[in-house]
Amino acid sequence: MSGNTGDMKKTTPVLTGASNYLEWKSAMKSLLQVMGVWRYTHTQVTPVIAATGGPTTKQQATYETNQGKALGMITYYTS
Repeated sequence: MSGNTGDMKKTTPVLTGASNYLEWKSAMKSLLQVMGVWRYTHTQVTPVIAATGGPTTKQQATYETNQGKALGMITYYTS
């Protein structure tokens, strides 16, 4: 693999059941880490709190975008 995300996406297996779960799990973790959204899948991530006591519009948008990316990739690679 050359290391770019396009190649990773092409070689990530689709989860078809218990028989390829371990391969899928490993490949998905790597892909989600490279895409910068792994933490949204395995921890309780909350939006960054601004000094005013709440997330800014930009922080909220980034949070929602990253959550969506993580969920979208996982959904895409399951059958």
